[in-house]
Amino acid sequence: MYVLGVDLSGPANHRDTAAALFKMEGEELKLITLQNGLSDADLLSLAMKTEGAVLAAGLDAPLSYNDGGGDRPSDRWFRKEMIKSGLHPGSIMTPTLTKMVYLTVRGIALASMLERTVPGIQIAEVHPGSALLKRVPEEEKGHVLLYKKEPESGSYLIEWFRTQRITGIPDRELSSHETDAIAAGMAVRDWILGRPKVLFPKQPPHHPYDLIC
Repeated sequence: MYVLGVDLSGPANHRDTAAALFKMEGEELKLITLQNGLSDADLLSLAMKTEGAVLAAGLDAPLSYNDGGGDRPSDRWFRKEMIKSGLHPGSIMTPTLTKMVYLTVRGIALASMLERTVPGIQIAEVHPGSALLKRVPEEEKGHVLLYKKEPESGSYLIEWFRTQRITGIPDRELSSHETDAIAAGMAVRDWILGRPKVLFPKQPPHHPYDLIC
């Protein structure tokens, strides 16, 4: 089985789109490739490297929107849940906000393309920052709030990932987008194993994917 973690940006921002593809063996994630600057075509090509094996993908983007606008039920619930763990309320944004809507469009389109391209794929909407907050030890959670700005915190997370049965992470500084892609893959692994830290179940047809961290 393979796991794909994707930190997605808007359609015009390939530079800040990163993905991590893993081979999953039991509880271990073996990193196969970690890439930056990805278009939709690049992401589809990466997903097809699984050669017919089962693939589970976690996309860091809204994969649905609320009919009529505003928060989805999952957004409201997830925001309240994660505030308890120290996440800033603004980290969970409404999918139709001006600064989010293009990401939402790309997320919905990519999920649809993946389902048409990769038979049997399992897809979840994932929030990598929340995945880290729910797993990193309490006394080290400051690193989760700082890794996008402080190299020291990014380095801490690289070493911490290695304690979570994630192998193959390169010995170099990672971008925050690469870190998020790895965290997304970690959350998907735990979802597949039936132990997500937080899960809001899908509500088809309007909200067809689980929201996890």
